[in-house]
Amino acid sequence: MLLFLIGAYGWGLDMFDDWQSGKIWEAQRSRNWYGARAADLDDNSQRVSAGSVVTFCSMRLGEILLQWKKVAKDGETGQQEEILHKVECTLYNRGDNGDMNEKLFHELFSHYQQKITDGTHAKKKRSNVPQKAAKMKTEAWKWETPQGVILLVAGISAKKGEPERMEYMRLVLLRDRHDIHDGGASDKETSHLRQSVAHEEDGTVWIKGIPMVDQGSKGYCVPGSVARIFAYYGMTSIDMHTLAAICDTKTSGGTSVGSMYAALKKIGRHFNVTIATLVEYWHKRGEHLEKYDRRLKREKLPPRQKKDAWILEIDPQLWSEVRGANKAEIQNWLNRVYSHIDRGIPLLWCVAASEMYCHKDLSIRGGCHMRLIIGYNKQEHTIIFSDSWGKGATRRQMDAKNAYAVTDGVYALRPK
Repeated sequence: MLLFLIGAYGWGLDMFDDWQSGKIWEAQRSRNWYGARAADLDDNSQRVSAGSVVTFCSMRLGEILLQWKKVAKDGETGQQEEILHKVECTLYNRGDNGDMNEKLFHELFSHYQQKITDGTHAKKKRSNVPQKAAKMKTEAWKWETPQGVILLVAGISAKKGEPERMEYMRLVLLRDRHDIHDGGASDKETSHLRQSVAHEEDGTVWIKGIPMVDQGSKGYCVPGSVARIFAYYGMTSIDMHTLAAICDTKTSGGTSVGSMYAALKKIGRHFNVTIATLVEYWHKRGEHLEKYDRRLKREKLPPRQKKDAWILEIDPQLWSEVRGANKAEIQNWLNRVYSHIDRGIPLLWCVAASEMYCHKDLSIRGGCHMRLIIGYNKQEHTIIFSDSWGKGATRRQMDAKNAYAVTDGVYALRPK
């Protein structure tokens, strides 16, 4: 307990005094947040690195998410100003910090409650945020003060017959108590999503306004991608840590597509969404590799070593030729992509991970990676995609033939 507390508390700039005075809500968007670097995730949010030494009531914070919104400017008709309305802080999450002992987890959670009560002199009250939506054991407390609302939330998951697993602990500062949501069902209808589809002069068609989530160095590409779609559909209270628990994401090894699919199908009724498989090719990989090996032999090229990380030892051009031999199959895949993008529905895209086909900043090589397909350009024969790695990964493109070649599966998570 003592050793963790030494790590949990640290010297740094504390936000609490500015909270008490209300100055925290006067902050202007910049690259600095209490001495730490704030990086843009999208037009409405910023991420402060988990390596910062920012504190609140002397509690050392991990990752901090700053949420901004535009409101009407006082006394100026038609004028808007950007204000900070939410600060979400990680105190613990399994993905970044590893598994935590149950006893220590509950002791820390109680200790943090007392720190906030002592600092604010406000009475804590039970909150149902986001217990209903999380579909797991959640304990949440709130402190209502003249400066806004403080929420302290702990999430715990457990499978039947297995011990409980500590998932996350977070602190949320809200400017307005009306910003408290239960993370319930999607408030969007499919017909309204078309308004998010942009058509550019060069023929690019893409979906605007999908919030960014930065998974960091964690193997959270699946919950991160799903969280982005949930937020796009209006379910902003369901973050990637909650989805990691729901989808049974491992601290090492990420999330299996099977676990993701089963979990989202199970909870779909609550969220008013449904998940469907558009294509799946991962189960045909052996067949495709046999065709590739025959092609190598025919071309009198050195054979593969047949390692587990098969994607790292293939020739990308030759693999695309082998996988793209069936033109009708590629066109069928593309038609499904076009149809969903035109309706404003982003797609979960599971790919074989290699920088040969993807991007040089891809941290997972030789395994699988989940990202979003968010657009296409028929004239250039490309697809537009997005990774959960921050603003720089918001919009990228790839040759459609190469994109098809590395596709393991494409899934549509859409409102009912």
